[in-house]
Amino acid sequence: MRHQKFKIMKLLLQNRSDKPAVKFFSRMAMAVMLVLIASAPAAVAQIYTFNFIGNSGIDATGTITISSGVAQSGSINVVNVPLESLPGTTTASGNLLPLSAGSAISISQSNVRDQNGDVITYDVAAFAPPSDPIFDGTGVCFASGYAGLQSSTPSYDTLVNIWGNGPGSYGMFIGEANPAYLNPDGTPIAGAPHNEVQWVYVYNETGTLTLTPVPEPATLGLVSAGLLGLLALRRRKT
Repeated sequence: MRHQKFKIMKLLLQNRSDKPAVKFFSRMAMAVMLVLIASAPAAVAQIYTFNFIGNSGIDATGTITISSGVAQSGSINVVNVPLESLPGTTTASGNLLPLSAGSAISISQSNVRDQNGDVITYDVAAFAPPSDPIFDGTGVCFASGYAGLQSSTPSYDTLVNIWGNGPGSYGMFIGEANPAYLNPDGTPIAGAPHNEVQWVYVYNETGTLTLTPVPEPATLGLVSAGLLGLLALRRRKT
């Protein structure tokens, strides 16, 4: 009888000693949840990785941040781009261009040009999946190698424009100058053949585009809070 009482007292003491741990985990999970809920309105932008698979073998990968139907930032890298006047292929890369107030042709569109004189009109409209197409018919533009203004229009060594043709169909323009025919400031070398300045030129590579969301810290936090809650419940049951 005395032995049974001793076992009962031991169990009661053990349960009491577990309660602080249960309260700690429960409070920790609640605190994490409250912080995430408070910060949720600010976490509007979503980062995506994207893949463009061209029908002619020209592919592109990159990232883009979309918030409320607007492309905020991003980058792109294009591979298997054919050279215009030489055999073989090359790559092209750039960062997402914001709208340029100085060259805007409307409130929502801007103009830029490459070293070959091609003028590209772009906007920053981008719609999160499952919308299809992601970009409108004007599309977003990535660029690198700023070369100053030409006729009041920003000029770049590399331009990559991606637009939506319709559900499941996209187009991509690629223009990249040949460094061998450019001055350090990006302007063409005097006397350089006009057709040689443009090293890469692909007017319309059609293909498909897929976007994959990158997990946000808030999402990872919710998972952690859930695990903490489950752990607290499990300890309470045992």
